[in-house]
Amino acid sequence: MRFSKLGKIQNKKRGISSVVGGVFFLVLMVTGFTVYFLALDSQARMIDTQQIIADHEVAKIREKFVVAATSDSGDNNRLSLQVGNTGRTPVEIADIWIVDKTDADQPATRYEIAYDDAHIPVGSSDNILTDTALYLEPKVYDIKVISTMGAIASIEYDVNGGSNILNAQMVAIPQDVRFGENVTVSLIVTNIGDSEINAVTANTLDVNPNQCRDPPNPIFIGPTDLSSSQSTMFFWDCILDPPIGNVITFTADATGQLSGVPIDSNFATDSVIVRDYSSGGSGDEIVIKEELFGRPQLYMTFPNPLGKILNDVVLFGVNIANPTDQSIYVSKVAMIAISPRATSSDKIWNGQCEGDTPPPVAVPPTTDKWTCPETNQLVWSDPSNPQEIPARSVYPFNVIVPTGDLGGSMPDAMNVLIQPVVFSTLGQFAKAGYGSTQHSS
Repeated sequence: MRFSKLGKIQNKKRGISSVVGGVFFLVLMVTGFTVYFLALDSQARMIDTQQIIADHEVAKIREKFVVAATSDSGDNNRLSLQVGNTGRTPVEIADIWIVDKTDADQPATRYEIAYDDAHIPVGSSDNILTDTALYLEPKVYDIKVISTMGAIASIEYDVNGGSNILNAQMVAIPQDVRFGENVTVSLIVTNIGDSEINAVTANTLDVNPNQCRDPPNPIFIGPTDLSSSQSTMFFWDCILDPPIGNVITFTADATGQLSGVPIDSNFATDSVIVRDYSSGGSGDEIVIKEELFGRPQLYMTFPNPLGKILNDVVLFGVNIANPTDQSIYVSKVAMIAISPRATSSDKIWNGQCEGDTPPPVAVPPTTDKWTCPETNQLVWSDPSNPQEIPARSVYPFNVIVPTGDLGGSMPDAMNVLIQPVVFSTLGQFAKAGYGSTQHSS
């Protein structure tokens, strides 16, 4: 009986250990499956994340846009940023950064884009600053346009240089137009970008005030294709009517296609004045030579031939004509004589004003400031009290000077070059082409 009871106890213990082992195995199995499923889920999440990143990069690659910058000088240089969507997916602009390159520290400023201006459909363009007023100083800037996908388009923009892709300049010829005659307006457009711009066409020419007898006649307004750094010219003409004295301003711009997206140039302007050149009803036209604009004209007085007689003196002079509408001031006048021969002993006049010969004598109204600083040089100089020449008048700088000698027994000098040089508030001016003859006795 005792042996039988002990066997039952041992059998009972073996049953409990089997149950415990089974439970432990079940826990291990559940834990293993849990880890396995967690690993699978983590891998799936990683694959999904990689797919999202890949899709984002693909979308970013497919997202392409170009930026053209212009500013309106008539509105305190208000900035316009025209974004053209050249890709295959819509573009949403997040913000822009503007870097002032003229500042040594190159400060950067971030600007958010209004929601209504931020979306650019495929194949279209729009000004993303329509509802955002940004005003620039006349400096050079780096402008970075950033999309919500992270794509960045960077441009350098010079406020004084116009559009960063299509640059337009205007020239109206002639600047002074007699009423009843024709004025020609030329719009010069240059592709300063890196890509070809197609179908570049001039837009409507604005005339203010409009004194064209008929609407401006378009001689050539495109279209034409422009490669990088290539230019073209568009032309109009019109006949201007009175009233005279008005300043007529012409304004126009151009539009081209960059990868199918319209790109505008800056607005270019030029002006002319309507004149009446008739005199007493005769209709004679006043012609002013081009070389008379903005600079004085020099006219010389000198003897030809020169000779040597004891105590002989001759007259040299420079007459300076001021054709401008303002006074100019002359601080120095120099006359230089150049002998054509290699010898340096030729003296056209007494170069050093030495010895028994009299010094140079000023002829009124010229002041007594004449010297002979070097051989064959006559100089009038008064920097502290320059001579005024009133608008549209002439002032003479005349001097009497002793004649000189040819060196040794040299024969006559058949052509002595004489050149005047003038230093004035309008700059330095000289004139060549004068010549004289020097006799040896």
